[in-house]
Amino acid sequence: ASPADTILDLHTGPVATRYLYAAEYEKQASFHLNFKHILIVPNEFGGAMDEAAFMPWIHLRKQLSLLGKEIMLDIESFTLEFGSEETFSMNSASKDVESILNFLKYKNVLKGETKRIESFSCELEDFKTIFAPVGGLVDYHFEPGENFEAGNILASFYNFKNLDPANPIESARTQVIADKDGVVINRCPSSSVHQGMELFQIMTNLNKYKGD
Repeated sequence: ASPADTILDLHTGPVATRYLYAAEYEKQASFHLNFKHILIVPNEFGGAMDEAAFMPWIHLRKQLSLLGKEIMLDIESFTLEFGSEETFSMNSASKDVESILNFLKYKNVLKGETKRIESFSCELEDFKTIFAPVGGLVDYHFEPGENFEAGNILASFYNFKNLDPANPIESARTQVIADKDGVVINRCPSSSVHQGMELFQIMTNLNKYKGD
């Protein structure tokens, strides 16, 4: 991918909504991929494929800046998360293609008018993982793509180890409650979990951007 001007690394998640990883410097360009949820990562991060493609240019810009030469980078590289790995929908796939075509129009690879949808972004530090506080059966109250508010019950756990026959449901239940507003991005694909497993990945402290 090193000779390319644009790299799109296509992924899917466990049970997930559609979202995009974009570096800080390409935030404005990312809006043209028309993902509703955008995760903004630092320009120097973990070394995944999309980051490996733009990192040499980030380093070059830094070195030139030390020499008093400021350049704009016309290299973009993104990770596109196209929903759940075990599901398929031709209708959704068609919309995914449209999002890529819209970006290629923005880059003048294709001719045509571009559009931008309403989208929400958050910084990496506001992308949180919620772990299962106990093991047991999980009732998920929010699905990927759904917004929640602080105080909402995100999930209920049922573990029958210490069951009280006089109050069987309440005694078996543990609840995960949101401490701030946000949106569910990924969730565990199983409803039978062990303590400490990744339960949700959520975006919080969302920034809203109007579409065209």
